[in-house]
Amino acid sequence: MIRRHSLLRLVFFMVAVLVVAVLRPASAETWPGPYAATVVKVTDGDTVVVRFAEGPCERGPCVASVWSIRIAGIDTPEKKLCRDWQTLPARLPTMSPAQRTKAQSCAWCPAEKEAALQAKTYATKLLGSHPIRVSGLMRDPYWGRLVGTIEIDTGSEWRSLADVLIEVGLASAYDPGAAHSFAKAKPWCEVR
Repeated sequence: MIRRHSLLRLVFFMVAVLVVAVLRPASAETWPGPYAATVVKVTDGDTVVVRFAEGPCERGPCVASVWSIRIAGIDTPEKKLCRDWQTLPARLPTMSPAQRTKAQSCAWCPAEKEAALQAKTYATKLLGSHPIRVSGLMRDPYWGRLVGTIEIDTGSEWRSLADVLIEVGLASAYDPGAAHSFAKAKPWCEVR
């Protein structure tokens, strides 16, 4: 009986530690950089997994640590079609902000799904052929990853991956602080 109580106390303690770790304010943790990194994989057009070659290591990116980074300032097409994408155009005007926010995380049409593949392929080729660095890092309060800028060394200058993706039409500018997430642009579909 005593062993069971000890085990239960240990479990409750571990859960409490986890809850505190998850709920602590993320805004206090920022790392300006820039920090050299290498690409581990490109998840999609606006999310890249990197291994840090240098870093501050202050409860954040340390040398050799691997982190997923959401590229700040852009939104790229989604790779998974919404479940009821065919009826989405008729339902959009009557959707609540919460419903529309949920609909932002999936493709509204097959053209968006195809554009997502193009964005991922383009970013993979671009990042695989140039040295990169990351800067302006902060924790993403929703997904447990980092948000920041990824830059590529073109040989003559450092260029923001976000700017390059916008220039070639594979991303749209997005500032979650200026607009509610349900107001994201979806230029890859005619539905708005």
